[in-house]
Order: sequence, then structure tokens, then C-alpha cells
Amino acid sequence: MAGPVRLGVIGCGEIAQVMHLRHAAALRPLFSLDAVCDTDPVVLDGVRRGLGVPAGHLDHRELLATPGLEAVLVLTPGDHGPIVLDALAAGLHVFVEKPLCYRVKDAEAIVAAAVTARRAVVTGYVRLFDPGFRRLRETVAGIPGPKLLDATVVLPPDWYYRRHHQVVRPDGWQPPDSREDWGGSWDYFVDEVLLNLAIHEVYCIRALVGGRPKLLAARELLDRRGLHATWAHGDWSVLLTVLTLAELGGGYREQLRVVTNDGDYTLTLPSAYLDHCPSELSRTRYEDGGLRTSVQPSSYESVFGLELEHFYRCVREGAGGPMMAAGAALDVGMLHEVHHVVRGNAQTGAEGAS
Repeated sequence: MAGPVRLGVIGCGEIAQVMHLRHAAALRPLFSLDAVCDTDPVVLDGVRRGLGVPAGHLDHRELLATPGLEAVLVLTPGDHGPIVLDALAAGLHVFVEKPLCYRVKDAEAIVAAAVTARRAVVTGYVRLFDPGFRRLRETVAGIPGPKLLDATVVLPPDWYYRRHHQVVRPDGWQPPDSREDWGGSWDYFVDEVLLNLAIHEVYCIRALVGGRPKLLAARELLDRRGLHATWAHGDWSVLLTVLTLAELGGGYREQLRVVTNDGDYTLTLPSAYLDHCPSELSRTRYEDGGLRTSVQPSSYESVFGLELEHFYRCVREGAGGPMMAAGAALDVGMLHEVHHVVRGNAQTGAEGAS
């Protein structure tokens, strides 16, 4: 039996500490945490000591040179493209938090580099490992005829859902009062609404419909704080609505609803920051002269642990799936296509008003 994958971690911030690092540490039979890297020395030292990791680095290129290293987790904020390419050039397998990268040409370069290096690049598409999503996908795949997929996400500042976690912080760190308000900014629309938030729904859409759907229309909502888009793929019609809120408002809501000739299936997903809060899959259909609704909660098993277990199988057994580099590159392309259409509509509207 193959031994544990010798692992390095690049980026030890909040997302890494709350989700990935603790699960990687818990999966010691599968992974050996050999080195960590962060640009903040306080965070780096606290994480390294807390997990008992042998080596810590402030520069990811030093970590990539660790003798015997087999794979890395790229958990840095922002654009991951350059670090992923550096890791592939070093001959390492890569797990990278979503998005794969910010630009289409970088996504294409990563796909090519992964093929050349014969290394796995796995994107952090955590919703694909939710037991409720898997059940929804398996159920609707066998239903013939036209289907409507309606994905709706309403997102208040996630600080309300993560402040209970114990995290090593940089010196002088202060908790945010609310989400930084980038409203009216195209940078916010692209970086936050599309590449950071809508990407979760986009990869779920692609996994459910079985390919890259054709974009029919797209527009921004609430002064570029949100998005509405429609696609089509075979028998599928797809709607997506994403809204970001400046305050807690009505709370977090994420639902994937599939309407078929056989019934109505709705998956309700909790914030990823909430432990032991399973998703719920409900089915409503006509039975015995009336509408009947059944609700089935998913398991309490950590989707982040399942995600890392899959990464291990990708490294050791060559497993694949829609989170691999080629699929993630499609998602980057889909999101940029949405931006192109929305930006074009906005410019046309401005010209028509002038």
C-alpha cells in the first residue's frame, strides 16, 4: 500500500485554517504535512507550531524546493494561476482553492502544463462532495424530458458565519464590521460576484447538466452586487441568481431547484463555514391525489474531508472528475463570457441613454 502523500501548504490564512489544514492534519494516514508557507510571519509561525509541521517558508518557491515533496495545497487569496504553474514546473500535484485562476489564457496554460507534467490539478469545488448534491445529481440524471434548474444564492457578509472559529491572525488584525462595499465596481463584479461566489453555482450547473451550457442572457443586479444569467444545454434550461448583501439581512440562502416531469427537487445548502449543519434535499410530487413533500437531510460528514480524500485518490490512483483542471478552465471561461455579455449590455445601455 502506498504511503501518505507528502504535502506542502501555500497560504495559511483563515480559509486554510478553518477548513483545509485541520482536515489534512486529521487525515494523517493519507497525508504527511511536510511544509507550510505564508507571507505573514506571525501566521506562519502559529500554524507551523500548532500543527507540528517541520518546515515553514515565507516564499512559496522555497517550499516547492522541499526534498521529497509530492503535492501542494494552494490556498492563497486572489489569482492562483502563477503559483499553480510554479508548482507544476516543480513536478508536483496541485490542489487549488477556487477559482483555478483569474484569466482564461492562464487556465489554458495550466491545463497544458498539467498534461505535460502528468500531474493532477484539482480545484476546490467543495459543493460537488456534498452528499445532498450527489443524491440530487444521481436522481435527476435518470429522469427523461425537459428540466429546469433554478439556482439562487443570497449572501450576506460571511463574517457572521465564521467569527466563531479560532484562527491565528496577523499582528494588528481587526474584525470587519461588514463586507467591504465595492458596489458599482466592475472589479467587485468580476472578482467577488463571479470568480469568488457564482463559481460555486457554475460548477454545480455544469456537473448537473453534463457539459458546458450555452449562455443565453446575463445582466448585473443591485449596482453590480449581483448577477442574473440564463443558459441552455440539451433538455436543460438553467437560471442563476446571485445577490450579495452589505448587511446580514435575511441571512444566507443557497438553493438548487430542479423541476422535472417527475417532480420538484430542491437542495438547500448551508454556509460552508458552519460545521455539523447538513444540506437538505426535498422532493415534491403528485401522489395519491395530492402534492407530497419529503425532506431528507444529508450526513454530517465533512465535505472538506471528502474533498481531500478525493485529492489523495487523484494523486495515488489517477482519479478525475469535473473539478480537474480542464473542467475548471471551462468554468473560468463561462464566467468571463458572462462578464463580457454584462459589460457589453451596460455599455450599450449607457450609449442608448446618451
